[in-house]
Amino acid sequence: RITLLTQAHTLMGRVSAHMDGQYKRKYAERKNTFTAVKAAAGKGDKTAHAELATMDLREQEAEAYERMQLWRNEFASLTEHLHELRLRLRIDINIAVGGG
Repeated sequence: RITLLTQAHTLMGRVSAHMDGQYKRKYAERKNTFTAVKAAAGKGDKTAHAELATMDLREQEAEAYERMQLWRNEFASLTEHLHELRLRLRIDINIAVGGG
């Protein structure tokens, strides 16, 4: 069971890292779009133009952040579960060998 969970843990770590990357790419895309629109805007409120141009990107960034956090939490939860199982295994082995 521990071996299977360890393999799942490795896979979840990779997915979690991928989700982190997706979020950071969305963040960078939003910041770059904001800067480009603000620089290209004519007279008037440049910041307002840039904010309007990035509204959809902000929503996409929020969704990417949500997915990132979900996978981070799952990864951390499985990490704790594996630590618990390994500790129980050590205790059981110690008791079986006669150490307890």
